[in-house]
Amino acid sequence: MRATLPLVVACTVGCGAAPAPPPVAARYPASRFVVFEGHGDTASSAEQQARAGVSAAVRSSLTATLQVDITEAGADAHQRVVTETGFDRAELIRVVDADCDRGRCVALAVLSRDEAADALALDYERVAPRFREAAGSAHARSSDDLPGFTHDLRTAEGAFAVLGPLAYQIEAVARRAYGPATGDRDRMTGLEGQRGQRLAALRVTVDRAALDDDALADRLQGALVGALAGLGLDASPSDTCDGAWHLVPTAQVACDRSALGPRCRLDLNAVMSPCAGEAVATVEFGSARLVAVRPRAEADARAALADRLTAEALQPTLAAGLRSAVPIP
Repeated sequence: MRATLPLVVACTVGCGAAPAPPPVAARYPASRFVVFEGHGDTASSAEQQARAGVSAAVRSSLTATLQVDITEAGADAHQRVVTETGFDRAELIRVVDADCDRGRCVALAVLSRDEAADALALDYERVAPRFREAAGSAHARSSDDLPGFTHDLRTAEGAFAVLGPLAYQIEAVARRAYGPATGDRDRMTGLEGQRGQRLAALRVTVDRAALDDDALADRLQGALVGALAGLGLDASPSDTCDGAWHLVPTAQVACDRSALGPRCRLDLNAVMSPCAGEAVATVEFGSARLVAVRPRAEADARAALADRLTAEALQPTLAAGLRSAVPIP
């Protein structure tokens, strides 16, 4: 027995099977990691597929998170800016295993949920103070300071457009609500409510432009009233400022001859101002292309120009010109 004992021990140590590595699920549990196994003809292609698989898994989670959020909360105005996002922090994805055998390569890529959430949270908190400061300033504005409220609202909207996607990424990878984002969403919802209240309280009167063509002047006034109404504002025609704000158009018709016949153009600008205050916005309607050409008579070109004066034709340019002073969506 003494002679054979060392042999038995040696055989037990040297000939036994090596312990198998723990399975991937045990090393990288789904509760803490996003994992994907990539395959390819080379180590590089396998690693690339593994990384892409992790990114795709996160994007899938983001889609699910967005769908749940929108289904539960409704398509609010502040939700529209965050319905498209993705995961762009590829540097956080690590390849932890890679092996090649007989021309086939396998790679395992992982993303730590906590590490990714922490990194994204740092990005979030770099932007959040700007949003919160603007939201607080907008909330404190007096009811008659609509330009100031609008300025703060636009700043908050721009910052929230960055925060929204970051918050969804954090919640998708961490699989839990991100507390600061919940508070900021509530702030944005509050701003949307204030926007609606201030717009509902705003009355705008529209002056009649001084044109030598009364029918054209009346049509222009009606088109501007309709364009403002299309933006959600309470608008009415009036030569005097008996509302909260007054829109005063300046217009001139210029006709000449082109190669295609008589051509008439309406040069139109409009100034918006409070009834008791200075101008807050000037709108130039050059982009509305208020031009008409007819092959025969100038009167036909003028009539065609009048036909072009519709609320739908004026509204996009009017909205762009008023956005800095009026909190239209």
